[in-house]
Amino acid sequence: WKPLGVDTNFDIGLGHIMKGSGKGYVATTNGTQNYVFTGKPNNNTITNPINSGYDALLGNPYPSAIDSYRFILDNGPDGTNTINGSLYYWEHYPANNTHILVDYLGGYAVRNLFTGIAAVTPPITQDGYELNTTLSGTRIPGRYVPVSQGFFVFNNPAAPDNNVAGQVVFNNNQRVFARETDDNSNNGSTFFRSGDTKNTKSGVPTPKGVASPEDKSDNIQLIRFDFKTPEGASRPLALGFTKDNVATDEYDYGYDAKVYETLKNDMSFIIDDARYVIQGVGKFDETKQYPIGIFLSTAGNVAISISDFENIDANTKVFIYDSLLDTYTKINEKKQKFEMTLDVGNYTNRFFITFTKKDNALSVDDELLENVFVNYLQSSKEIFIKTPSGEDVKQVYLTNMLGQTIKSWNKTNTPSFSNEMRIPVSKHIAEGTYIIKVQTLGGTINKKVVISK
Repeated sequence: WKPLGVDTNFDIGLGHIMKGSGKGYVATTNGTQNYVFTGKPNNNTITNPINSGYDALLGNPYPSAIDSYRFILDNGPDGTNTINGSLYYWEHYPANNTHILVDYLGGYAVRNLFTGIAAVTPPITQDGYELNTTLSGTRIPGRYVPVSQGFFVFNNPAAPDNNVAGQVVFNNNQRVFARETDDNSNNGSTFFRSGDTKNTKSGVPTPKGVASPEDKSDNIQLIRFDFKTPEGASRPLALGFTKDNVATDEYDYGYDAKVYETLKNDMSFIIDDARYVIQGVGKFDETKQYPIGIFLSTAGNVAISISDFENIDANTKVFIYDSLLDTYTKINEKKQKFEMTLDVGNYTNRFFITFTKKDNALSVDDELLENVFVNYLQSSKEIFIKTPSGEDVKQVYLTNMLGQTIKSWNKTNTPSFSNEMRIPVSKHIAEGTYIIKVQTLGGTINKKVVISK
């Protein structure tokens, strides 16, 4: 932190984060301090450097709103190629009144060419107090950046092997006449601050020489998800579809937004082993599966639900596919959500968002479950399996909740393989939750068990 005085100058185009007057700083009579910025209105092209591998805090330097789409394109692969295609807005929760950096509570709302998402909603405290208010984790940045609004950008990691330092560019072509609103619309202009957001009237004539915003919806197809962590925090995510296949399943500049802050318990889309909170893909295809990663440093219950459908049939079936258990959980209705208690770990190859079930999904298992018994015997530390005559067991696996095989058994290494068997489990296996996977001639059965000492 650096002190600000009456002679402090600011670089045009850079944003700034301020600590106000208060306890331990300048004493004020009523606990508030008025700050006055003086200077001439900016015009024409404004540039600021951004170093390779870094982020930068910028701010709209003009006395008018700017179009984030034009800004992203001007600084993308066809322009300066210096940013990653997304704008990140810090939202500091009003209830979090502290000067201590480690105690900050807030998150980053995100905007790219595709859409915007709100910041993370903070967890519910142990005494049941929910820090979130109507001004926390609910505002979605619109297309237009208001006057004086600050935001972060990343240096261009779209080409990880070709990161280059360069100049971030503002210019008059990005300027538009868009009044500040608070409707969270795709074409809105929302200012992020701790105080109340203005509601302003539209219909004011466009000033001469200033571009007018497009008065139409982008007609994108979007599914908004909400991930609830074990401690009660909420992470919003968005999966969108482009009817003209502008975006793909791989990384696409301006359509996929990397996560800015990683939480101790979190979920994100996975593209080329990197984590994203907005993923844009091609046209909707119900046969596709999109991987999600769940990252937990605290064991507990997690939940995935849908908060909204945009320009897509609300009756569209959406499932969370668990590749370890081979199960599909439908989540597209308001009261439907995916819930599971998970151990600490990174789940990166297990869960997927999909829109249809395989024809044979669970059908074989359902029939087998009526005739096959699988369990873990805590007293004797054995896996007990009983199958009907003719339903031979081919392989037995013991896997952890991350999908890693801990031990496997078959007729080659286990002489006791039969229609009723007891398989001893090593005493060296750690306590925890495991999956017993039994492969038979008729299909596969999964059984979740708890192993304790």
